[in-house]
Amino acid sequence: MQSLKEFDKEKLDDALLKKVGKFTASPDFTYDNVNKVSAAASGMCKWVHAMETYGYVAKDVAPKRAKLKAAQVGLHGDRSNSFGQPAPAAVYPHCCSHPASRTLKVPVQHPPCRKGP
Repeated sequence: MQSLKEFDKEKLDDALLKKVGKFTASPDFTYDNVNKVSAAASGMCKWVHAMETYGYVAKDVAPKRAKLKAAQVGLHGDRSNSFGQPAPAAVYPHCCSHPASRTLKVPVQHPPCRKGP
């Protein structure tokens, strides 16, 4: 049971999903069918289906996460800390005098001004 709780779902690769798919494709391997035989096994069946679903969703989302991370690095540049978070508000200039707010076509994302406009 502990190994299921600590299962590293980030390591679900195509080969493992293919192996699991052989079981989950079976019409007999559903929660209701397995529950008729064993309640404990039905929980395991539900977990296997959930991990398979997570594996395919994570595979689909991975390139989008990479693009987001690259965009965030490009947006924050050297104004981000070592954790990839925006720098504290003190390092941002007042929004009315922020040079990027005049040259960029998109609004500059920084903390609200402490001074009036």
